[in-house]
Amino acid sequence: MAPRPESQIFDDLGNLCTQAGYAHAIAAFCFRDNVITYDDALMGQHLLKMHSRDRLIRTEISTLIGLMAKRPLDFTMPGTDVIEAYMNHTESLLHELHLALNSEWTAGLTEAQLIGKAFNPFERTAALREPIFYGGDSAHIFQYRDLAVLKYQNDDPWLRAHRKFSVATAGRIIEAVGKVQDRNLLAHLKSLREVPLEQWTMLAGFCFTPGEIAAECGSEEEEVLAVLNAFTFDPHDRNATFQTLQDFNVTNATPIFHYSEGAFLTFHAYGPAEALYESPFYWMMRDKVYAPTAVKHRGDFTESVSRQFLERVFGKERVHQGVIMPKKKGHTHGEIDVLVLFGDRAIVVQAKSKRLTQEARKGNDLVLKEDFKKAIQDAYDQATDCATALLDVDCQLLSTDGKPIRLTTKLKEVFPLCIVADHYPALNFQAKQFLMVNEHPDIAQPLVSDVFALDVMTEMLNSPLRFLSYLTLRAQFADRILITHELSLLGYHLKRNLWIENEYDLIVLEDDVAADLDAAMLVRREGLPGERTPPGILTRFQGTTIGRFISAIDTSHSAPVVALGLFLLELDEDTMMAISSAMDQLSERTRLDGHQHDATFCVGDKGLILHTSYQPDAPALESLERHCHIRKYTQKAIAWFGVALHPNSVKPRFGVSIDYPWIQDDLRDANLADMKVGPLVKGKRKDQRGFQTGRNAPCPCGSGKKHKKCCIC
Repeated sequence: MAPRPESQIFDDLGNLCTQAGYAHAIAAFCFRDNVITYDDALMGQHLLKMHSRDRLIRTEISTLIGLMAKRPLDFTMPGTDVIEAYMNHTESLLHELHLALNSEWTAGLTEAQLIGKAFNPFERTAALREPIFYGGDSAHIFQYRDLAVLKYQNDDPWLRAHRKFSVATAGRIIEAVGKVQDRNLLAHLKSLREVPLEQWTMLAGFCFTPGEIAAECGSEEEEVLAVLNAFTFDPHDRNATFQTLQDFNVTNATPIFHYSEGAFLTFHAYGPAEALYESPFYWMMRDKVYAPTAVKHRGDFTESVSRQFLERVFGKERVHQGVIMPKKKGHTHGEIDVLVLFGDRAIVVQAKSKRLTQEARKGNDLVLKEDFKKAIQDAYDQATDCATALLDVDCQLLSTDGKPIRLTTKLKEVFPLCIVADHYPALNFQAKQFLMVNEHPDIAQPLVSDVFALDVMTEMLNSPLRFLSYLTLRAQFADRILITHELSLLGYHLKRNLWIENEYDLIVLEDDVAADLDAAMLVRREGLPGERTPPGILTRFQGTTIGRFISAIDTSHSAPVVALGLFLLELDEDTMMAISSAMDQLSERTRLDGHQHDATFCVGDKGLILHTSYQPDAPALESLERHCHIRKYTQKAIAWFGVALHPNSVKPRFGVSIDYPWIQDDLRDANLADMKVGPLVKGKRKDQRGFQTGRNAPCPCGSGKKHKKCCIC
């Protein structure tokens, strides 16, 4: 049976939400679906409920709140049986509404199109209304709250003059609302033990007073009231603009309600935090004199916060904001919002403060594509123009103060990042469908995301090698991944490392793959008990020789060392542990007999030689380089690495990186014909299976000897 028209379902939902005491049903939904409980430590498993298909997502709850506000608020307690009936009817209508939106994906599909594989649902912008509404949130609550302070710090004079508070004060007060609400919910839940079951309701648990907030954050009650009133829904308002699902809903901008004399109510602390991040800009835009300044500050914020996040990883000396690329006769190639230079890699960030408009959210084809062009396509085009110019050996760069920025080596690869300042619903879906990419062998596939994802990426991947490795792998497999937002992919990478076998044409990642990542961020930013680092690639090699080796080379910006580090981070766990074991055993053998020992690993089209000896650097380097060239040629590899280790400390002495196309050479073939070449270990890249070589197992080179007496010696 075909779904009912969306407008009819929406009207039925509106009638339900304005029934007497419906607020108690919303409170029940919010407690059931948004409150997380845990014992001694927060773990990813505690957050899995947030990704359950049975819960209402925040956009659904916001819709219910917005529809409830279309009539005077009625907090009368209707009884638990009525609340349960409200909830059941609500879930039924919301399910029906989802089916109606889903129907757009297959609207107009014919059997011929299905057989011929000519049907692309992403071409129909009306179909994007479903992921725009159901795609989930980009930001954590603490990101909205804390980044709002950075976003509006330059607007403080206006805020103080017109709203009687600073953005930092507002941030503290909004944070206090969340803490007080958590305490009140717990206290209210305990109090229900003394209440008859038919009178149970969670609504009072979501309430608070200005006095409670003032005591929590240390602000004066007058100041608390100024902030609360700025984000409180006008009880005389009827949310008249909210006529369809994706119309402007004023309760998103003012998510706090007057509950009773001297008390306020908000159904979820996320709402005030998001409003703090979003609403002040629109207040200032209504001031026609100040509006141009507000727009400039918004653009400056996107650039500066992107720079600050990247400085966590690469340090201030390698991150540059507002880089000018001059050409002759006073013209310029353009301006790079943020440029990172590390070894022979560069990151070009083009930051935009454009956002998805309400009309685009409704599926208006022209508006949606125009919004995307302004927010993403223009940023990408600028990034690729600048990236192309960076690859020119004669490229010139100037800082904002006119001083030259020197490129110390020819760039091998440039990573374009297109970053937006706000939650941009279904951004990954839209980028996959609408972004026109200019293929270039030395310019990676772009990362299109927002400041919130960049914040988490640079928090977790806070070393140059880790960050560049993620960008490299992400670019390599971008066309074979379907995600709703970047944190799902990052969560998967942190668990298993991002590597996709050739047998898979497409992988779809659900949001729950990021549960461990979400838990780690809450521990780090909110001070909750738990593990600060999700289990996976960041913890797997702690305490091992290979783990210490990667840490030792991680801060080097030498191009060959960066290439070696990226190669190692592509390898699977067994290969990494085999290399780690080889490092230990080679060093031990050299310490015992004083002789040179080597181990050779080949992984796909690249390879690695480990070398230990007490030779001086010059002859040891000559020997290692010769060995690498021979191995690269005999294996027909595109790149080969060599690492000399100190036998006593097992720390790197120096390295060799050889990277050039393989070309058959008759003379070299003749010279190598009678040369005895030692065995090698065949390793694997991430997520490949089958490399299970123990010390006493047969060596994988096929010699018939035990591994410990062959390639590892």
